[in-house]
Amino acid sequence: MIFPSKFDKRTQDIEETFHDVGQFYWRRKEDWLIKKNIFNNRNSASIIIPKWRAIDIDTLDDWKLAEKMMKIKR
Repeated sequence: MIFPSKFDKRTQDIEETFHDVGQFYWRRKEDWLIKKNIFNNRNSASIIIPKWRAIDIDTLDDWKLAEKMMKIKR
C-alpha cells in the first residue's frame, strides 16, 4: 500500500497517484545485465494514459472485464 496512513480512507479522498503500468521499456542489453535502476530523472519519461486504457488483472473477474473492454474497443 502506497499510503498506509490512509488505509481507512475512500480512494476518492486520496490524492491522485500515478503507477507504472509496465507497457514497455527500452534499454540497452548492457544496462539490463548490470541491473541499473531503470527509473531516474535523466533517462526516464512518463506517458500518462487514461484509466480506461489500463486494467490491473489480479482476478478472473478482472480478466473478464479486460476482455469486455477489448471487445468494445474493436
